[in-house]
Amino acid sequence: MRKFFILFWLIPFWSFAQVNETAINPFIEYTNESIHGMLIIHRMLENFNQQLNKFVDLESNQVNFYGNDDLPKNIFEDAEHFFYDTSPYEWYQICTQKEKEHPELARITHPIILQMKRCSDELNQLRFDLERLIKSVDLNKSPNQKLVYKKLSKGELLYDQFFTLKIKMEKSLQKYLLPTSDPLINSLTSLHTTFTKTFSAFRDKDESHLPELEASLKQSLAKIPGGGGRELHEIRTLSREIIKDVEEYQNNPQISIAYKQYGYFYFYHNVKMINKFNRYGNGLVYFINAILKKRGNTLLMMEIPHYFKVIYPLKEEVTPFMASKDERIEETPEELEHRLIIAHEQKIKVDHTQVEFLIFDHKEQDGDVLSLNFNGDWVLENYALTTKPFPLKLSLNNSGKNFLILHAVNTGSRPPNTVAVSYFYKGKRQQIILNSDLNTSEMIEISIDDTDN
Repeated sequence: MRKFFILFWLIPFWSFAQVNETAINPFIEYTNESIHGMLIIHRMLENFNQQLNKFVDLESNQVNFYGNDDLPKNIFEDAEHFFYDTSPYEWYQICTQKEKEHPELARITHPIILQMKRCSDELNQLRFDLERLIKSVDLNKSPNQKLVYKKLSKGELLYDQFFTLKIKMEKSLQKYLLPTSDPLINSLTSLHTTFTKTFSAFRDKDESHLPELEASLKQSLAKIPGGGGRELHEIRTLSREIIKDVEEYQNNPQISIAYKQYGYFYFYHNVKMINKFNRYGNGLVYFINAILKKRGNTLLMMEIPHYFKVIYPLKEEVTPFMASKDERIEETPEELEHRLIIAHEQKIKVDHTQVEFLIFDHKEQDGDVLSLNFNGDWVLENYALTTKPFPLKLSLNNSGKNFLILHAVNTGSRPPNTVAVSYFYKGKRQQIILNSDLNTSEMIEISIDDTDN
């Protein structure tokens, strides 16, 4: 019985060992080349968004100068190899063959790669759908604007889905990664892992971990053995440049005029940093993989997809950002719902009229229930406050005063009713605490400072 158990245990391990890098790396190549194609569509979606903005109440800054007529009918197929040596569709066919040869691998990879291909197919179709829609409707009319924004929001969803699938594929394939004593491969793996976490921090707007990630990046870079050829030289150079970007963001973030509406996180992730990491700019991962291919018997490394963000106008009927009914407020109120209003000693400064505030319990969750009044309108009513941030998206008035009032419905088990209000200003997360009880409501003014750094 014991011999039978040992034999039974060894069968899956032996089968697992037979799936080597020659079977697995095509899935990584497919993912990376798909990310390259998604970059092209990403730029087009930004342009479609900017074209629409001409008809609403936002500035329009063209960020790219090519259209559908300049590109292959299917960016991911690219039969003429305009963009690729081996296109994503060709890699997909190779992956399909590897799955036939390794059914145990197919059980893991097939559901993921099918969904990846669906995302890329839908993104390729989306660029044509948007072009036809923009050309065929009157964009001066709000219902038509809403249709285009709905299409653009589908792009947001598809980029997020592909990013999730990329992570799932990466984790699944890493199960086949065998330990190595090669110090170069281990140091490059550590560097790649930390860069991936850093990009995720920018994607998630999580600046709290940037200092430790910066320190880890420097440590990983320092562990790369000296010497080496062109690849190692490029890896060191590009790593230092990305680390410099991370430092710049923390100390004195900069943003170009064309991307000001998108915000600092989007700009640093999608514009300043990722072209030094991904292949299309002969980035860091390209040179790492060049070394790994020479070494053999190891897995390649994955690139990072861009993320897409729709820039909405201030018009209430086509935006998720709530605007006040009163378009200009000259004076802030002194009383609300028979309660005295106490003005906070500070003001909230923001650098855009569209602001996402995060509302959450300042300390421990103690049952506070509140309502929030923005410029005379109730934008949140009878909300049970928790430590999980609640996103409140507001469109500020361009002129006059803007204010937010905390109105306590109860004071929980530990009076007064206390709420933390978090937001971004000049690329940095800020936080202000508001307090209210059943007799007074605290108000804070919001001012727009749109001057450049």
